[in-house]
Amino acid sequence: MSLLFRAMTVAVFIMTSFIVFKIQSMHAALDTGLADIRNDMASIRTTNADLAKNLEQSGSEVAAFRKEVNDRERAREKKAEMLASLRKARARIAEADALRAAGKFEEAAARLIATKDPLWMAGDYYVDQQGDLRGLMEPIDITSAKWMGGDKAASAEAVLARIDNIISRAGAE
Repeated sequence: MSLLFRAMTVAVFIMTSFIVFKIQSMHAALDTGLADIRNDMASIRTTNADLAKNLEQSGSEVAAFRKEVNDRERAREKKAEMLASLRKARARIAEADALRAAGKFEEAAARLIATKDPLWMAGDYYVDQQGDLRGLMEPIDITSAKWMGGDKAASAEAVLARIDNIISRAGAE
């Protein structure tokens, strides 16, 4: 039995040595794999940081683009509003001239004078034509004064022609 016992002891020793050797080789492989994973994680963190920066920069660019688009839209709306205001003032002047032709001088003069404010404000928006728009104030005053005096011959045609010219230039911008 002693020989069997020795053989078993040697076999257990050889098996234990083999298992220890395999565990050490697996441990080395695991250490290498763990080091690779740590390197990959560091690379992923760097990539994520770069992506976060790019995303933040893109977000800033999108916000700037959105602001620019909104500003352009507001400018387009303001231009359309001011052009409509000019056209409305032109229509009121034409109505005033028609009232003058019908002999309703006071009403015609009041309607003509009421167009001064929108024309003045349009001069604030259309800076290039501000001189032309504000230059209409004197002819409007002179024409309305003549109408208040009962002068049926004084027409607003010259004012209408100047406004038509201003509207055509404003619409072309």
